[in-house]
Amino acid sequence: MISPKNSSFKISVGIRNVTDFSPFGVELKGRNFEVVGGGNYRFGFQSYEVDHDVKGNGNSYTTEFRQYDPRLGKWLSVDLKTSSFPWQSPYISFDNNPISLRDPKGLEAEENGDKLPQNADGTRSKDNGNGTKTFDAPGFSTITIPNRAKILGTMQDADGNGKIDFNGKQLQASQGDLRQFNIDGIIYTATFSKGKFMGYNSKNGLSYINPAPAINTATQTPQTSKQSSVSSTVNLIGDPIKYDNNGSQVEDAYGTQFEAGFAFVGGMSVYTGFITDYTGKTLFFKGNSGNIGIGVGAGVTNFVVYSKTDERFTVDKFLGRGEAWSGGLGPFSGGIGGTYGEDKYRVISFGLGKGEKAAIWWSGSTTTSW
Repeated sequence: MISPKNSSFKISVGIRNVTDFSPFGVELKGRNFEVVGGGNYRFGFQSYEVDHDVKGNGNSYTTEFRQYDPRLGKWLSVDLKTSSFPWQSPYISFDNNPISLRDPKGLEAEENGDKLPQNADGTRSKDNGNGTKTFDAPGFSTITIPNRAKILGTMQDADGNGKIDFNGKQLQASQGDLRQFNIDGIIYTATFSKGKFMGYNSKNGLSYINPAPAINTATQTPQTSKQSSVSSTVNLIGDPIKYDNNGSQVEDAYGTQFEAGFAFVGGMSVYTGFITDYTGKTLFFKGNSGNIGIGVGAGVTNFVVYSKTDERFTVDKFLGRGEAWSGGLGPFSGGIGGTYGEDKYRVISFGLGKGEKAAIWWSGSTTTSW
């Protein structure tokens, strides 16, 4: 019984029904009850409106944009924002993480509450009492930095559409997430690849790593990342791709290749050489390719390699199947290539040799180590 202060008006409050759910929303048998008349409550799992008449009690939910079946853990129609999430099924729910994420409208997963306290400057943070603060970061993650760090900027929703947009892409970030900070003169900025949060990186190749609990975080200093894990949902196996001060991607490896081949509609080439990546590791390789085109030649080619994924290229990724376009005029030749399917890297080459005055061909190659 609730009675407002200095008032004779009284309100009776009671529990009408209680339901426990599995992570994806199936009602747990024997774990729910309702009082007489309590079954008229319209809402259930994740506050979705329940429709008992479609598939039985608790088996169908309605949101603003789609219908949800908790037994499947899937939406029953295609996501209207499918093009923003090409890496996953358009029917998937909560990014397969119903504990941490929610999807109130049937459009896309978002943080499931538990936000840090909001500050006057728009950031969300908490003081850890040991010389550090923990801030909300993009990618449903947090970042812990020393109190001496200077906050330079936060994520802002410029057009007020509830999303963080940059160059026509929606970023995996929320308003108020930490965007940029300065520690001892080094500026770290939140970086993204295809909208996905990739951590905090500086222009000179440093990556800020969340300090482990055992470290004295008050004296935490930046370091070059060999395993950067700044987000609970992003785990980079290697170094993030590197850019120079002009914003151009830095090459990850260079090498030399000796090759001889021909193509008259069909043809073949054999080649050998070596490649060294940015860590200093060198691989000696050999291979062969089938060619389609016209021309004949032999020569020496120097090449550089750039990553086309979220992490830098290393020589262990050079082996396997690939493809390339090659061309030549007199003793000069050039080419561009990479891997089959979604490119993991691209190769740009320039060489000298002996051959026909003009040649062009496409090659499908198989490379192995010596």
